[in-house]
Amino acid sequence: ADWKGQRVLLHFGAVDWHATVWLNGVRLGEHEGGYSEFRFDVTGALRIGGRNVLTVRVLDVTDPETPIGKQVPSWYTSTSGIWQPVWLETTGDTWLSSLRIKPLAGPDQAPDGRVEIGASLGGRTDLVRRAIVESKDKSFQRLELTVRDAHLQGVLIVSEPRFWTPDTPNLYPIRIRLLDDRGSDLDVVHTYFGIRTIAWA
Repeated sequence: ADWKGQRVLLHFGAVDWHATVWLNGVRLGEHEGGYSEFRFDVTGALRIGGRNVLTVRVLDVTDPETPIGKQVPSWYTSTSGIWQPVWLETTGDTWLSSLRIKPLAGPDQAPDGRVEIGASLGGRTDLVRRAIVESKDKSFQRLELTVRDAHLQGVLIVSEPRFWTPDTPNLYPIRIRLLDDRGSDLDVVHTYFGIRTIAWA
């Protein structure tokens, strides 16, 4: 009941292969592809404070036209149906819908501390005036991202980068805030990234 007045998103980590989803008899949509995340805005179909019925129909065929990854023929366990987490998330009218954090490499193909941030916005994107990227542990300076056509873009600098390796799996916590014209938060996302590049040289 405390979600009343917010938008509610239903996320699927992955469903193999073709999924059709209903909530309380309302068809939300469908998704094809067994390895990619997808989501639906379920706000209009959700019964706040009451019983909800979620229905997921999955079709998975094994044929030459469908990418099957490592499943057939091999010694890997076959994967089918809902095989990644499913979760609900609440947001306001505007939210960060996708995020890409990419370490950049110098001329020698080694990471140099530059990290490219790219993101897409969902909902009322016209409300966003600016976006701020911050470091909880002060690993990099606060960065203001450029907002253009419902996308964010910018490059932050980690001055003394500690590269991720299996023996030293260093991660950098990061917070991204979407702000309106009064400086109030529209959405806040907490995540993390590691710095490492892999190149053929």
